[in-house]
Amino acid sequence: SIRKRGLDISQVVCSGFSVGWFGEAKSRRTLKINCFYTNGTVNLYVRPVEGIALVVDLDEMEIIKYSDRFIVPVPKGEGTEYQASKQKPPFGPWLHGAPVVQSQEEGFSLGGHTIRFSTQLNITF
Repeated sequence: SIRKRGLDISQVVCSGFSVGWFGEAKSRRTLKINCFYTNGTVNLYVRPVEGIALVVDLDEMEIIKYSDRFIVPVPKGEGTEYQASKQKPPFGPWLHGAPVVQSQEEGFSLGGHTIRFSTQLNITF
């Protein structure tokens, strides 16, 4: 499936995700496997390899479902860099002169085992 898409298998990383739970009393321990193409980016999840579906039984350590239904172009890797050391100003969208100011208070408070976040954001025009 990877070769059919013209991708370098050494640049493919696959990861397991939940297939969900639908209330079965007894079921297999399964994971859905999604693959991503890392060539040209350090941002793992921005280049998914679509159309391939794998489900793995974790107890048996075997693939129980596999399909290669369609081919979708893999997104480009350019412009997906997120590491601060690689960033160039500006570091986000322009606010068109609207400064954002945080109050002097902390943005959260602790109470026992509860964290409460402040939802106030002051914008001055």
